[in-house]
Amino acid sequence: MLQELPFTIPSLQEAYASGVTAADVIAEVYRRLTASEHHNVFICVYPIEDVLERVNELGSYDPRKPLWGIPFAVKDNIDALGLQTTAGCPDFAYLPERDARVVENLRQSGALLIGKTNLDQFATGLVGTRSPWGACLNAFDPNFVSGGSSSGSAVAVALNTVSFSLGTDTAGSGRVPAAFNNIIGLKPSLGRLSSRGVVPACKTLDCVSIFALTAEDAISILDLAGAYDEDDPWSREYPPAESIPDRSFTFGVPVNTQLQFSGKSGYAQAFQKAIAYFQSIGGEIIQFDYRPFAETASLLYEGPWVAERKHAVQSLLKEESKTVLPVIRTILGLADNYSALDAFEAQYQLQTLRHQVVDLWDRIDFMLLPTAPSHPTIASVDAEPILRNQELGYYTNFVNLMDLSAIAAPAGFDTEAGMPFGVSLIGLQGREKSLAHFASKIQAGLANTLGATKYPVPKERGVDDTKATISILTVPIAVCGAHLSGQPLNHQLTDRGGILVSATSTAPKYRFYALRNDTASRPGLIRHDEGASIQVEVWELPAQEVGAFIDAIEAPLGVGRVELVDGSNVMGFLCEEYATRDAIDITEYGGWRPYIETLAPSASENAMRDTAN
Repeated sequence: MLQELPFTIPSLQEAYASGVTAADVIAEVYRRLTASEHHNVFICVYPIEDVLERVNELGSYDPRKPLWGIPFAVKDNIDALGLQTTAGCPDFAYLPERDARVVENLRQSGALLIGKTNLDQFATGLVGTRSPWGACLNAFDPNFVSGGSSSGSAVAVALNTVSFSLGTDTAGSGRVPAAFNNIIGLKPSLGRLSSRGVVPACKTLDCVSIFALTAEDAISILDLAGAYDEDDPWSREYPPAESIPDRSFTFGVPVNTQLQFSGKSGYAQAFQKAIAYFQSIGGEIIQFDYRPFAETASLLYEGPWVAERKHAVQSLLKEESKTVLPVIRTILGLADNYSALDAFEAQYQLQTLRHQVVDLWDRIDFMLLPTAPSHPTIASVDAEPILRNQELGYYTNFVNLMDLSAIAAPAGFDTEAGMPFGVSLIGLQGREKSLAHFASKIQAGLANTLGATKYPVPKERGVDDTKATISILTVPIAVCGAHLSGQPLNHQLTDRGGILVSATSTAPKYRFYALRNDTASRPGLIRHDEGASIQVEVWELPAQEVGAFIDAIEAPLGVGRVELVDGSNVMGFLCEEYATRDAIDITEYGGWRPYIETLAPSASENAMRDTAN
């Protein structure tokens, strides 16, 4: 069963709710990890015994921890207690004294860290081939680059080894590998996720990024990993809510003459399909001048920001380390060509370019771009490593410099090469959830499968327009009495964002009781060898609301596992057996509503009134 399980967050939560153990999931993680060793995904992993010890610390399944038992990985420039941080360079390696802040936040939510992933050395590159641990191989075809610098983090998710992963993004490192491996790559706004405990590439531009199989999962991780960090000078506070366009929306696309596809007609055709898709769901296309963005992109490696990259590792470069790759040494050596005067001049130029595009954001909800102009082979990158890398940044390098948010989304396949094609949706800072809303739509519309798996893209779960949040971390709960639709306590579900999923019944294994003989205000469900099927409703409740919901339940009622008629198991209301001694057995009625309808009007009214009290 587990070998066929997609590691999306909802799939794992449903598995846990049905009785699957975290130890079983971790065993499957390590099986998948071994099967994919030839991809050079991981630099180091925890021994499985260490992860199982963490599982024991978590205790039994607790839906109040929204990431309980969810396996993840982090790029090896992000600190994790007990594992070396190398940044892709053995001579740079150190053993951190604590987790990076984002890792701390995820562990507190119940997530299980598996290990550290491969990367382009010092997070310098968009190709995924610049590593002493070997090129990280693409999840679809080892002849093509995986994309970088967060190569291992992307491939780990695409191969379904872990549920999600963290990378970093300075020039597109959290987006290009997502596009090349058919997954979601979320680049949050600057400072949205803490950079404490992250080896810098360019401190002023670096973002921790998120890879996931779905946009919904990515946004869930953003909410759980993010929080203002007073110990991080680059951290920012962001408002929790966004306005998300409902039916009509506008999206910007560069004028045709400014689109670049490196001569790849398959990419050009795939991008036109993406444009047509957004138009088909109500989007209005707005063409704009891409020149200021292209000029901004060129500043990143053709301007003094390369000196910021050198700053992070300058002591190692002075030592003439043999494990610093020649191509990395060449790139960082360009820093010596720039002065402080050049740095100020570039800042002035950048501000001018930002000013030139201000009006565009009044006209569009988001910008739609190819994530990359083409998908090179490893052989072509080996032949011209710097040129091929520069080409890949045409649509990505400007985003952090302009302080924008972005998400890369799968959008089908290149018909010419048969490899994944991806688009990027780009918006103003703080617009991550809005972008994810539309990324989810195009993934559902144009992508057939999740990552490099055979699993189909799940049906869109939608966006809560009030809170502007994608509802993904939910827990199914079966109710049988006063919490049913139209009953007095149903508001305890709806007030917490609960959604009715289905009206169904239990397996024929339960007895049903009216716990108060005088008013019969509360029903009690007991598992019994001589039981019957009892009517229930299954509601989905946001995981963060489950704890408060359970705390409101009064004895003798409690929450346990309820088996449904289809054989599945969900959380549901159960009763302690002692409370049934003086209760009325109402099993024959098959449900709460049929029973209370038989009562005299006054008794029925009292039942509903007393239940509400």
